[in-house]
Amino acid sequence: MTLWSLPLINPNTNHIDDDVFDAITMQQHKRFSMWSIQTGQSVIDLLRSARFMCRDNGGNFGVVLEGTLPHCNLYGALLPDGSTHT
Repeated sequence: MTLWSLPLINPNTNHIDDDVFDAITMQQHKRFSMWSIQTGQSVIDLLRSARFMCRDNGGNFGVVLEGTLPHCNLYGALLPDGSTHT
């Protein structure tokens, strides 16, 4: 099994690639919205500052996003079910 890793925001275009966007779960989208409301920042600004890397979830549903979590400013992961850990 080949594991892969891609930046959430493509550094060449400064946008989220469609393939990566399609891999993000609805629960992760909800978490982005919650963080946006809590911090008063736009979702795209949060994602840029988090510098998330999308990582293969071992063949399981969704992707794991690793980077600086906006709600605590610690390095951690946002899992496909919307939960986080550091």
